[in-house]
Formats: sequence, structure tokens, C-alpha cells
Amino acid sequence: QPFDVVQYELIETAYVMPLPTVPTLLSVHQLGSAQAHAQWQANGGALAQRPAAWFRRARDAEFERRALRRAHRIVTLSAEDATRVRGLAPDVPLSIVPMGVDCATFSPRPGVPAQCDLLFVGHFGHPPNVDAARFLVRDVLPRLGRAVRLRIVGHDPPAEVRALVRPGTVDVAGSVPDVRDELAAARI
Repeated sequence: QPFDVVQYELIETAYVMPLPTVPTLLSVHQLGSAQAHAQWQANGGALAQRPAAWFRRARDAEFERRALRRAHRIVTLSAEDATRVRGLAPDVPLSIVPMGVDCATFSPRPGVPAQCDLLFVGHFGHPPNVDAARFLVRDVLPRLGRAVRLRIVGHDPPAEVRALVRPGTVDVAGSVPDVRDELAAARI
């Protein structure tokens, strides 16, 4: 059917983008070529990793360049991403829609005693949050060298997240009425 506008969310979806015949909006949360470069730098730019990392970065950048130029407008979430996008597709109109937090509404509440050491907050309909919670409990907590109380908060935790409960150490609360109360009662 005919559409007035088509929005593609995340540059990774660009492989299904046809040449635009209707106005096309592409939301870019992060460019893979920038991520590949950051990984290379995090590994110390080791000479042995340099050719493979630069190849991945060049390959990703070419894919991104073609994808960005198919869009009629690009939306990024930060000025940093906008600068990177403009480097690959300078002629495509671009808007920045920053993600922000109302600091007055979400400011720390004074005098609330800490009820946990660490707080993890994430919507579990987003699979990377499931992976992150599991990684935190299984790989990070054991390496801390001391007992830590972790509270996991987020909508609809699946069975694999609920299975992470360790009485006295890991609590999975699921959905809560107001995350500000959870933030106020956590040390980190």
C-alpha cells in the first residue's frame, strides 16, 4: 500500500531499505564504524589488531554511507552522532532529538537510607537488558571481592532474569510504581 512516510529505526535496518520513493526517515542511535574504532582504541590500537579493526571500520562506514544517503532525513540522539553522520552524508537533512532527563523531577532525594549497593534498571522487552542483568550477576558481582546487594528493576523480567535471585544478594523486583524511589535507595 502507499505510505506517506517510512521510518527506519537503527542504521542496521538499512539493509532492507529500498531506494526511497516516499519520504524516508532514518533514526541513527550509533554508527557501527564509530563503535569499531572505539573497540580498536580500547584494545590499545595493537598492531596485530589494526588491520582487522580498520577493515571492519571501513566496511561499516561504507555500508553506513550508502544507507544514510538513501534517507530523506536522518535523526540522531546526540550532537556527537550528528557530527559523525554529517561526515558520511553531509547533504542529507539531519535533526538532533536529544535524549534527556528532567533533572528537577529526577534529582536525588536527600535523607533516604540506602537499601541496596547496586541498582540495575532496564526494560526487559529489550533483549540486551536481559543479557546485561545476567552478565552483571554471573560475571561482575563475583569479581568485586566483597558482598554486594544488587536490586534489579524493570518491566516484565523473563524467567531467566527472575532465576538470578540470590537471597540477601540479588533481588529482582520487576516493575515498580516509581523508579525514583529505587534510585534514591541505591548507592550506585
